[in-house]
Amino acid sequence: MELTIEKALQLGVTAHKEGRFQEAERLYRAILQTKPEHPDANYNLGLLAINVNRPDAALPLLKNALHLNPKMEKFWISYIDALIKDKQYSNAKKAIKNARKHGVNKKLLNSLKEQIPLKTENHKILDLSPPQELVDSLLVHYQQGQL
Repeated sequence: MELTIEKALQLGVTAHKEGRFQEAERLYRAILQTKPEHPDANYNLGLLAINVNRPDAALPLLKNALHLNPKMEKFWISYIDALIKDKQYSNAKKAIKNARKHGVNKKLLNSLKEQIPLKTENHKILDLSPPQELVDSLLVHYQQGQL
């Protein structure tokens, strides 16, 4: 009996759900060898990479799935989540903007955006605290009644 791509995908998803990750990976990779543009196989293999804390390996797969089917909300969410886990914050912000343009749920995007640190390497937050010297000087003036 020859295994069709759809049957292999079903078996892969079942193995994935049951925690048989090696079998699921083998099935997803077999699908991608036959049809590299299969969005679900790319997506599910990307999820497997995330499960083993390898967002760097997941990103090209998730990006490919997203490129092949940009209307799938779960593809956007997983891709942005992988960018955040890989600390690619500026790319995650760009992806969130693109996802909004594709109609992805705003609440989901906002919850992802909240996971991005406010201070990143390229964007420094202004420190609104005054320097300690200024605080000390103001305190001396206040104590001397020099308002």
